[in-house]
Amino acid sequence: MNDYLPADPPLPAGMVAAFEQAQDAAEAFHDAACRTLDDFTASAYEGVPGVVIIEIATDNLSLLTDLVEEHWA
Repeated sequence: MNDYLPADPPLPAGMVAAFEQAQDAAEAFHDAACRTLDDFTASAYEGVPGVVIIEIATDNLSLLTDLVEEHWA
């Protein structure tokens, strides 16, 4: 069982599964956000135009949206 969920009394299996799905979605969101920040930082240091940075962030935001929708579908 997940460390964040109470063991006593035990939660119904459906609640545990929903919590774990939410946790997976949050982790995917965090990972994608970190990639966006890494891309932004790398681009800024390489002198890439701001338009490209915005395109990278937009692409990663689309990925975030897809991941969240996939986890909550």
